[in-house]
Amino acid sequence: MAKVVVANPLQVHLIAEAKVKIDRIDASALAQLYASGFLPEVRIPDEATQALRRQTACCSLIVRQRVRLTNEVPSVLAIHLIGKCPAADLFGRKGRAWSTEQPLPLDELLGLEQRLRELDRLPEDHATMDRLSAEAVLADPRMLRLLTITGINAAVAIGIVATIGDINRFASAENLLSYFE
Repeated sequence: MAKVVVANPLQVHLIAEAKVKIDRIDASALAQLYASGFLPEVRIPDEATQALRRQTACCSLIVRQRVRLTNEVPSVLAIHLIGKCPAADLFGRKGRAWSTEQPLPLDELLGLEQRLRELDRLPEDHATMDRLSAEAVLADPRMLRLLTITGINAAVAIGIVATIGDINRFASAENLLSYFE
């Protein structure tokens, strides 16, 4: 039965430093390294762990988008020398009405309205990801156990399980700790 092995290219110096770069020669060198047990393999996580990692990345992206948008709106106003919003919250009803009444070029006004619409849409995406996270936590006994630790919430539990994957791949607790360093 054939086995696919993924090697870390940064650690395969033999091929990187070779003077003759031909696929046949490189493949032969990789096969020799593998046969002798010197090929630095990269562990590929199982599909469930990869799904958790994608989910974590998606949640992080939503948060970064929100931060970016909330920073861009005041920047657009500041570029056009528009003073501080008189409303307490620039993103509340009064603040939004005030910002769209400012003397901005048409393209900037359209961009400002687009950013505000995107800010309104992000909570829906976040709620969807929260629901998926809750389902993932309830379905995984490892995450439920992590939730019993003070200070660990669902997002942290998912992050830990997504990072570690199959804990049995570590020979000892020290190996697990060194993985996080």
